[in-house]
Amino acid sequence: MTTCFGDSSNEVYTSTTMSKSSSSSSNTTIPTSPAEISPMEGLEDVNIQPFVEIANMRKIVKSQSDKLQTGDSNQQYLVFRSVTEDDLAKIDCARHNIGKHTRMTHYTDTNLLIVKLIPSASHEGAHLSLATELVVKVIGMGISHRELYGLGGTRFHSRNSSKEGDSAYKPSSSRRNKID
Repeated sequence: MTTCFGDSSNEVYTSTTMSKSSSSSSNTTIPTSPAEISPMEGLEDVNIQPFVEIANMRKIVKSQSDKLQTGDSNQQYLVFRSVTEDDLAKIDCARHNIGKHTRMTHYTDTNLLIVKLIPSASHEGAHLSLATELVVKVIGMGISHRELYGLGGTRFHSRNSSKEGDSAYKPSSSRRNKID
C-alpha cells in the first residue's frame, strides 16, 4: 500500500511500496512471458531524461504536453531513468500534480519509467469506443455483459515491470480471487 503524506507545496512523502501479492484492485500481478520485448523498442528517438525529483518531472511532462497540444510536437512519450520502486510510489502520490492524462510503464530491472502523454479527447474516445465494441461482441456471443468486470486504467504488475492500460476487463465469474 502506498501512503502519501504532505501536500504539493512541500512535497514530503512517506510511502510503502505495495507487495505484488496484495489483493488491491488497483495493483494486479500478471505472469510474464519468457521472451520480453525491450522497453525501448520503438522509442529509439526519445531522449532519456534522468529522474531528479518530482518537480523536475512535472516541468518536463508539462512542457511536452503543451507541445503536443499546440501541434509543435507529435512525440507522446517521455522516458526517465533511475526511477526506483520507491520513486514510483512517490510519483504516484504526486500524480495529480504531474499530469492528469498520462499512462506509465515502469521497468524494475532497469529502473526505466516510460510516460505516455494522452494528448486529446480523440484518444480517450477511441479507447472507450473500442471498449464498447468489446462489450457488444461479448453480448453477441450470448454472454452477459456482467461477465466483464471493468478495471479501467488499472496498473498491472509482472515480474520486472508494471503498466497502465486505457481500458481493461476481466471475466467476472471464472475468477475466484479478486486480483485474478
